[in-house]
Amino acid sequence: MCIKGLKHCVGVNLLWWLPRLARKWISQADKVICVSRRQTGIIASQAPELKSKIEVIYNPLPPELVNIEPRKDLNNIPTFLYGWRRQLRKKLPHTITSIERARKAGHQSKIHSRGNYSIRNLEILKRLSEEYRDFEIKVMGRVEHEKLLEIRKKTWALIFPSISEEPLPYALVEAMALGTTPIASEISGVPEIIRETPTEKYLLKPGSVYTLVNKIKLLSSWSRKEVLVTGIELRKHIYELFNEEKLTKKLFSLFA
Repeated sequence: MCIKGLKHCVGVNLLWWLPRLARKWISQADKVICVSRRQTGIIASQAPELKSKIEVIYNPLPPELVNIEPRKDLNNIPTFLYGWRRQLRKKLPHTITSIERARKAGHQSKIHSRGNYSIRNLEILKRLSEEYRDFEIKVMGRVEHEKLLEIRKKTWALIFPSISEEPLPYALVEAMALGTTPIASEISGVPEIIRETPTEKYLLKPGSVYTLVNKIKLLSSWSRKEVLVTGIELRKHIYELFNEEKLTKKLFSLFA
């Protein structure tokens, strides 16, 4: 089935030769740099001859994240940030249902939604807002990066129920660098980033509403102090993993 439209799929089929040519070019390189171990696995599975040439070097954190003071100004009610690009009709209702079930169990919650909205998606969100009046659904649309940083100060957790291949999900990296706990799908590069952190137990089975309900319930029962302490640990973990000095030295060593 052609998801992106007939023109897109026809164009892709006409360029069938391009990946083969790119593979031939890349095979001439002395080293191939990947941004995560997950990306390494993907490339090595498609081009085994490159496996011995691959080095993993994460992208360093941008200056605005390194220099910012990640102050949290948490709401008393657990507040979750949710963002998407596609498949809104499949993913967001499941998230809403999960938070509603958690609320019925005695955990009051809010959800702030951000992303690119089509007219159809806005209608879905409006309908959901009317259906779930017991808790707040705030639709923000596309948000500038600076404003998003401010919003995250009040956010208890990022809901990241991805079902897509993302070798280095940067939304997750940024959230953790700002001290925000992720509730994320155990898919692609997500486990690689979250491993050995206090929130590793919040990894989700992709597409499992039941698991998401339980994770939201558990996090909603945290005190504000627990949220803040966990955020400090997450920030420390990310700064160690994406340490610019270490990454720079490793990059320069490839040219030595």
